[in-house]
Amino acid sequence: SSAERTTPIIRGIADINDPKLLPILLRMLIRLDPDSHEFAAILSCLARHANKNVVAAVQSILANGDADTVRTMAIVTTQLSVGPEVGDALRESLAGVSDAATIRATLAALGPKYMQPDRHEELFAQNLKHHDVEIRALAIRCLAHCERVNLYDIFRQQLGDPEPAVVHAVLGVLKRAPLE
Repeated sequence: SSAERTTPIIRGIADINDPKLLPILLRMLIRLDPDSHEFAAILSCLARHANKNVVAAVQSILANGDADTVRTMAIVTTQLSVGPEVGDALRESLAGVSDAATIRATLAALGPKYMQPDRHEELFAQNLKHHDVEIRALAIRCLAHCERVNLYDIFRQQLGDPEPAVVHAVLGVLKRAPLE
């Protein structure tokens, strides 16, 4: 199997700290299950490299990525806390992608405070009307991390959403929002 061939390769390159290996490692991840041992091993290899090199490699791969590539780089960004430098490339590579799993992974990667979510406010707002309930709820949670957003104004419509999960997300966010 492919996993049986991948494991010795990972062991063979795990201790080589050469930035030229980063694109190879990242491309290997695209073909692996994110819950697999091999995926975790490659993430460990990536974590040993300088963050600026990982950022550059992720940005480079995102430049020509399909939905699987975007989803994988979003997972890498989240798992390794790569940083806000990847945010713009990740957001831009999502254009034209309709795969729900990829959109969810990308929103999850761009939403945390350390990723400067205000830079991606428009993407989050666009997904408030997405047909996928999880994406709508995730967009709400991401917008909650944006400092410039008036949560009460933007979520007024979402309070009438037919899906309880979306309404629950709005109420949870508004409960924690400052009164002003």
